[in-house]
Amino acid sequence: MGFSSRRAMMSIIYALTGLIIIELIVLCSMLVVVPDLPQRIQRLNAIPQADAPPARQQPSNNDIARPLKITDSFETPSPRWDQSYVAVSNNQLQTELFLPQSEVYTLWTGLADDPAIGSRVSDFDLQVDVTQTRGGDDAAYGIRFRQNTTDSYIMAAINARGYWRITRASFGEISDMTPWQFSHHIALGLNATNQLRVTASGTQISFYVNGIKLTTISDLSPASGQLTLAATTFTTGDLAVNFDNVRGSTAGKSFRDEFDSPTTAIFSQGGSYSRDGKYHIISSENVSVWQNPLPRAKTEVQDFHMKVDGTIVSGDPDQIAYGVLFGDKGDFGHTMVIFNGNGQIQIVRNSNDGNDQAYIEPVIIKAFRTGAGVTNTIDMHVRNGELSLKINDIDVGAIDIGESPTGSVGMIVICAKTAAQVDFDNLTITEQTP
Repeated sequence: MGFSSRRAMMSIIYALTGLIIIELIVLCSMLVVVPDLPQRIQRLNAIPQADAPPARQQPSNNDIARPLKITDSFETPSPRWDQSYVAVSNNQLQTELFLPQSEVYTLWTGLADDPAIGSRVSDFDLQVDVTQTRGGDDAAYGIRFRQNTTDSYIMAAINARGYWRITRASFGEISDMTPWQFSHHIALGLNATNQLRVTASGTQISFYVNGIKLTTISDLSPASGQLTLAATTFTTGDLAVNFDNVRGSTAGKSFRDEFDSPTTAIFSQGGSYSRDGKYHIISSENVSVWQNPLPRAKTEVQDFHMKVDGTIVSGDPDQIAYGVLFGDKGDFGHTMVIFNGNGQIQIVRNSNDGNDQAYIEPVIIKAFRTGAGVTNTIDMHVRNGELSLKINDIDVGAIDIGESPTGSVGMIVICAKTAAQVDFDNLTITEQTP
């Protein structure tokens, strides 16, 4: 090989070496700018390993005998009642669902520095990291918003199989705005973390996963509603999903939460589940939690008899009220009969438009046992517009409430400046017919 040939070969080698160095510099720069680049490249090669999850939960409890009669000592978890739990632990907001065909959501509680904005919003930008750590891979989890009743909302969700969708629920009837679709941008499997983001502005809703916009759709009837993080089970229970690193904004104000502490979390915590022969209802500070027998719409009554035992297990009794509710149509309106820590009773009709009605002035009921660790039996009849009440087998009177409202009945816990657990037991609900 002549000198010229060797020089040409060396030039090629130098050029190739230079290209390699440039490529390494570019790659390193990209890794700095996009630190999860290897994972993104890996996801680009992902293909569906399983079919899309079910489009709907299977209907249950369709054949409910009438007149309605429910008796429950809560010895075992039952799909008749919500079985879920939400709590801040290990710097994450941990949600658990114990049974299949179930759902749980946790509410954004609003801006502490601007309470006038409230917790019901229409336009917003919300981002959150989500990780499924336990449960079936067909479960769905994500951001649920514009929620006007417990079963009316829009939800943008993913699952561990790599699918995503957007649904609308209207009084329990669920329809697809975008059906389940596979995306290689979703990290697959248990313990994989995905960053979700939803932006809503007027009729336009956009859904992002790991920084990639998946879709923009139209909501032709935008309305203010609750902003929540939610999870749903289908074929299996025992689901655990963690949320973290919330970033959001609404009405020109921003908010964030790394869930460093339960006391500073801006999403509600609590739970309701059967254990140790009791039904535990757990609530965080400044939050109300109530539960009705499920499915709520199929257990509505007008005239009824209800009896249940209630016990404050934890929390400051002076900051807790608990009792029973009825006339619940799922729109955050109901009538409640509640007792606070000093035995004072209130009977109030809560309206979803804020026009609440008190049927009586608050008054202390001497038959009610005060303090934590003591049990009270609430025994109530509602018939032909009359509410009559016994506490611990002592008749405390009756009042006229007008026409008996039709709706579901249940138990409620209301917390002020304390978190609380109240246990319920020995429940009977009997529909009264003409």
